[in-house]
Amino acid sequence: VILLTIIFSFCSSVDTVDINIELIDEIIYVDRSKSGTVDVGIRITNNSEKNLLLYNLKTEPDQAFFEESFYCNEEIAARPSIIIYDQNMEQIQSRPRIPPEINYRPITEEVIGEVIFTERIKFRNALQVVPAESTVELSLPVRLNQFPFEPGVYLMRLVYSSGTNSFNMISQEQVDDDKSKHESEMFSGCISSNIIKLSVK
Repeated sequence: VILLTIIFSFCSSVDTVDINIELIDEIIYVDRSKSGTVDVGIRITNNSEKNLLLYNLKTEPDQAFFEESFYCNEEIAARPSIIIYDQNMEQIQSRPRIPPEINYRPITEEVIGEVIFTERIKFRNALQVVPAESTVELSLPVRLNQFPFEPGVYLMRLVYSSGTNSFNMISQEQVDDDKSKHESEMFSGCISSNIIKLSVK
């Protein structure tokens, strides 16, 4: 299954037409009896003349449990997300889970504060710089254990989106520091990859 990368721009500061993301493998295999985690290779091509900052890219993608449009909007904090479809291109949503950082502890302000502090550090540490007119390849650990799979073949795509709520995770001052350090611009928009096959047994 081959589909073109879909790109949406949330602001005019970055020409998002000049960046795309691709899942490298044509098919991924996953065994339900095991962890349900696979390494997925991605290729990001930046054809623009600007170095780009893709925050929170180098992290485990969300397992989409809302409609696909939720993961590609102008407000969402930067993140990669995995979208699964059946053979008829009907989306299959995952089952929500309690974040392991909370670990069934009483949800107090202190616990929430600890989780937010940790997630903010991870957000910036998961930054991927994509130099101008270049291609970067990396592997993401993709967990698929929340999807209600039966044995068979499904379809999968990766969506990376970076919207205004990214500034709930990182300050403007930190972004400005990174922009200066890498002589770059912060990517704002949504990139939707090609679709590949996912074989589940």
